[in-house]
Amino acid sequence: MGLCAAPAFHYATAPRQIVRLSAVIATVVLAATALPALSAERQISTTTTGGIRLAGVLDEATASHAPVVLIIPGSGPTDRDGNSPLGVRARPYQLLAAALNAKGITVARIDKRGLFASKDPSVDPNAVTLSIYAADTAAWVEALRKETHAPCIWLLGHSEGSQIAEVAAANTPHLCGLVLASAPAEPVDVIMRTQLHDRLGQSPQAQALPALDSAIDQLKKGQHVDTAALPPLGKQLFRPAVQDFLIEWFTHDPVADLRKSRIPVLVVEGSHDHQVDAASGAKLKAARADVEFTIVDGMNHIWKIAPEDRGGDFKTYGNPDLPLAPQFVDRVASFVTSHASDRLVIRTGPPVEFGKGSPKESRWPSGGATRATMQLIQFLSHLESTVDLTPEHVGATFGNMLRQDDGTFVYRSRGFSNGWSYQVSVTSPEENKKAGFHFQFQNPNSGADPSMICGMNLGTLSDALISHGYAERPRSQSVAGVDATHFYIKNDIVLTVSDQGPRSTPDGRECLLGVETADGRSTGHGESTN
Repeated sequence: MGLCAAPAFHYATAPRQIVRLSAVIATVVLAATALPALSAERQISTTTTGGIRLAGVLDEATASHAPVVLIIPGSGPTDRDGNSPLGVRARPYQLLAAALNAKGITVARIDKRGLFASKDPSVDPNAVTLSIYAADTAAWVEALRKETHAPCIWLLGHSEGSQIAEVAAANTPHLCGLVLASAPAEPVDVIMRTQLHDRLGQSPQAQALPALDSAIDQLKKGQHVDTAALPPLGKQLFRPAVQDFLIEWFTHDPVADLRKSRIPVLVVEGSHDHQVDAASGAKLKAARADVEFTIVDGMNHIWKIAPEDRGGDFKTYGNPDLPLAPQFVDRVASFVTSHASDRLVIRTGPPVEFGKGSPKESRWPSGGATRATMQLIQFLSHLESTVDLTPEHVGATFGNMLRQDDGTFVYRSRGFSNGWSYQVSVTSPEENKKAGFHFQFQNPNSGADPSMICGMNLGTLSDALISHGYAERPRSQSVAGVDATHFYIKNDIVLTVSDQGPRSTPDGRECLLGVETADGRSTGHGESTN
């Protein structure tokens, strides 16, 4: 399922199942050598909660506020370029980054934990599980948000990397969506068992299949396997060094994992992929009704147009100058850019239709309101103190210049739907007051239909704030003399949230109207309201 090791089999004669099995073998053979850095790349890094330093590069688009895509490499020793010392020199990740840059999309390419520039003497690459890779992905998401000021990050998982993306999406906040490229749909124990039977079933080695099946069954149950009685292939596949990895990997089902997230998903498969059957995409699409699925005619596992025969296909693995399939690049770029401004991702659990709790997903009624709401919630989620309430910080988040107006820095948006617009403002701290923040949708028509801005109800907003460290105050309580029904506290920040009140939408939803700070814990001279 990962990048295939070119020397592992004679591709001109190897059956398709053997080629796939070689990918599984490549997953557990982790020897790596570093490649020279390119002058156009900007080096980036992050540190995990366990103190492991991870390294990569950032290829930045020239467009301001560009979407950011993080490529998660496939299995085995696959580096940030998409190359592998096991015989892959086609640099698909580097080529994709250049192509997406040209379309206004920034791309981060990384080396996995324990490999290449992320090599660490304390890390055994064989012992790194999908869950650990998913946690590393979450660390990268936060690092990239700080590095680029993007409100959310896209994950593009390649082959086994798609499974890492699926696992990460269930628990990682601030994701824009997923692109699953050359992505398997079956659990790996099912794939491994199928490949072993296809390879050995008609050979003299078929008598070993019961022992191999038993080993898979034991690992599936979380039990370690004594390899002494296994044939040579079994000793390699199930050797003790990788059994913990396999035990954890066998617990994951790509379809089930995908159902745990609610963010936009694109699945792209190639019709000439000899490692992952293009039919996998249809199975992943069936996981959720909103998953988008594209088959690129003639594309192989590393996203290049290749001959249909195996020998011709695998010759492309050693060709760094062969371009990527244009349809693949265009489909990824169009998906990312089309969803960049019409989705808000805060919750990471099952989808909830606003106000009803059903497993349906809601669309935003206005692109302008959507962008503003997304920027607002991402800003509040990462706000740690009123010290961060500066015109520069707020302006960078909202992508707009705040201009001074009577002691307050203000941005007023253009109208975006039926007279609606929004205003965001920052007041500077004074001797006895902390800095203040105010956001409000506004309309000169007091009877205007609020459905144009009803991007979320207050329950969803509450969930978002609480999941990022805010504590909800009792609804009957006021702060600093300000009466409102919704208060949220985080460190020295007190948020007052107001809604549309009687001007609710036809289905009875309360719409977010505004958010402001109302801080009763002043800096020194009594209470203040900001």
